[in-house]
Amino acid sequence: LYYSINYYLLLNNILFYLLILYYTILFFSNEYVRMTQYNIKCFTE
Repeated sequence: LYYSINYYLLLNNILFYLLILYYTILFFSNEYVRMTQYNIKCFTE
């Protein structure tokens, strides 16, 4: 029983970290796209 509870907590931790990682990557990719678009706009004007 104790082992299964431990395993469950570990799984929850891993899912939680994956979620954080996913949102961080999303955020940074959005920022990157916005920066590149801004740079392109500056260069074309």
